[in-house]
This record gives sequence, C-alpha cells and structure tokens, in this order.
Amino acid sequence: MPFLMLFMAMLALMLMRVHLPVGGARYSGRPLTTVSLSFSERLHMQRVNTYAIGLVLLLTTVTGTLPSGLAIPIVLIATGILFIPVRCTITTEGVGINNVVFRPWNELSGFATERRRIRLIGREGTRPFMLPLLPGKQQDVLPVLRRYLKPAESPTGGTSRVFAVAKSIGRQN
Repeated sequence: MPFLMLFMAMLALMLMRVHLPVGGARYSGRPLTTVSLSFSERLHMQRVNTYAIGLVLLLTTVTGTLPSGLAIPIVLIATGILFIPVRCTITTEGVGINNVVFRPWNELSGFATERRRIRLIGREGTRPFMLPLLPGKQQDVLPVLRRYLKPAESPTGGTSRVFAVAKSIGRQN
C-alpha cells in the first residue's frame, strides 16, 4: 500500500507539470505565438519524472513489493500523461506553459539556446525558466523572444548555449 501511494504522488507530480486541474496560471497580454510541443519534447520535459517512476517501478517489481498487475497500469497512466498536449505561449506580457506557469518579462533578463531547450534567465533572486523546444521550433520562437529579452553571449562571442549562467554567476562574485 505505501508503494501505491508513492506511485500516485509521483504520477500527480508528473501531471502537475503539464496541467493543473484547479486554478492554474493566468496569462496576461495579447498572445504573440503559441508552439505545441512534440512527443519528444514532452518526453524531454518529463524525463526526470519518467526516470524516477521507472526506477521505483523496477525496484519494487524486482523485490516483489509491488502487487502483481499494478506495473502495467502505472506505465499506462504515465504514458497517458505524456500524451497530454503541451503548449508554450508567448504574450506581450510574458511566457507560459499550459495553465501551469506564466512568467512575466520583468522577471527575466535574457535567454540562452541549448541543444534541446531555451533557457530563459531569471533576474537575481528568480529561477531560470526552461522552454523544452528542439532546434526547429526554437527558430520559430527566437524572433519573438528577441523583442523582449537579450540573448546571452558566450565567452567567444555570438549567442550562448550554457555560458549565460556562468557569466551571470561571474558578475555576482
């Protein structure tokens, strides 16, 4: 029974990354662009949750503590959550993902492109916000982001990948 509650909590956390059944973030501003995430991008966004569920599922199955017949429904529910549509919406006031989170532009200072995501760099005291977009969709979003945020520069010049965080940490010291 404790493992069933653990799996329910893990699946609930996985669901809350893509949809909040009650309440949720309110968007403000006029929508500029909306990008739907592909299955691969949704899987990348949920990779830590997927790994955690898979590892606990493996351990409880191998040790025999999970009642037989529960592994398949857990996998099906996790897969079903991965099929929930996820959209990144950029408005004149900020950027958000589904009804889960909305970050206004005044909380962000810049952005850096990475291989599988765009890192929106938060101002001092705020966390970065990740948009899990592959390079093809990054090209659709970057012109809109450039209107509101500055691209972070790498030490060698040009647009950064991960150097934006190191540079901002260096300025604080």
